[in-house]
Amino acid sequence: MLGIRIARRVQTASRRIYSTLQAEPFDASPIAGSSPMHRGHVIVHTQIPPTDWPKKVNGLSEEYDNMSIDKELSDAGVLVGLAYNPGAAASDKKSCYVYPPMKETAGSSSQVLSALNEQRSSDAIHIYVCTHGNRDCRCADAGIPTVQSLRSEISERGIEDKVKVFEISHIGGHKWAANAIVFPHGDWYGNLRPWDASHFLTNILNGAIHWPHWRGRLGYDPALAVHASNARSLDLENSLGESKDAIHATESDIVQLQFRDAEGTQHAVQAVLGESLMNVGRRESLGNVEGVCDGKLECATCHMYFPASDSAEAASFLPRLKDEEDDMLQYAIGYDDGRSRLGCQIKVTPELANWCANGGVIDLPKY
Repeated sequence: MLGIRIARRVQTASRRIYSTLQAEPFDASPIAGSSPMHRGHVIVHTQIPPTDWPKKVNGLSEEYDNMSIDKELSDAGVLVGLAYNPGAAASDKKSCYVYPPMKETAGSSSQVLSALNEQRSSDAIHIYVCTHGNRDCRCADAGIPTVQSLRSEISERGIEDKVKVFEISHIGGHKWAANAIVFPHGDWYGNLRPWDASHFLTNILNGAIHWPHWRGRLGYDPALAVHASNARSLDLENSLGESKDAIHATESDIVQLQFRDAEGTQHAVQAVLGESLMNVGRRESLGNVEGVCDGKLECATCHMYFPASDSAEAASFLPRLKDEEDDMLQYAIGYDDGRSRLGCQIKVTPELANWCANGGVIDLPKY
């Protein structure tokens, strides 16, 4: 809870610092499913800053100009963007980044299309925030302070080598400024504010979607994005099958669970049948549920408490404790023999939902 209190103080201070920026969205219309359907994204990096960009950025980069009208790229579903990078090569010849493989290449359509089929070789994270004020002033008003706040947060965490923030030209959806695209997955976000930076960055680093601001994802059908957002499902590409259940979730698939943090505050949250409690905890920012290993049984950071394992109550909804989970639980801070379990190993089931509906509560450790 200390971390939560600090985050709240930082958020309050940030709102005072950016007091001229309205907290509410410029437009209240739904954003889920508002990102375009596309297969890939190529972004040309330029040394020309956004303050010098005209309303339309044609003429600033030969590579951008050529690729933006390239029919082969368009037919392949590849979007083309321009981003500010002070370190970009003056000629742009080596400053074209292809996503999702995050490959740096020259700006020819054949190289871009070839790169799209390659595997990602970097674990870096690239965040592109639209600050194209000459296209729409809202993009600069909300985008510039959001960029500054993200960079400050990244610096404080000492992760400059892992996470890079760039300013990008028009990506669509001015009314949802500040807009951002996060790679490698190509998640689109809108209505961001500088005081969102800490929580936003934490979710990104944990491989989680920042649901309140999510617009969609590269290669993802906008209609399915609406479904996924309503279900608030994490791990859209999870090989364990949680994605399939969550993406196609109907209202009957969504249940309510009860959690209680170490301070005694109870949290009622929605979950999708089939997803793990680790995912629920990370998505809803419950307690200290981090799931650093993404459910691979390599850590104990999704530790939770349940009724005693030998009780009839626990037997009604809890799966059997495996040796691998039992071994890893020994590293859990606040381990309680008989009550401690790892959330990554427990799926949301009708039985679990019924237990919560009848007064059952999942307790979270202090650390």
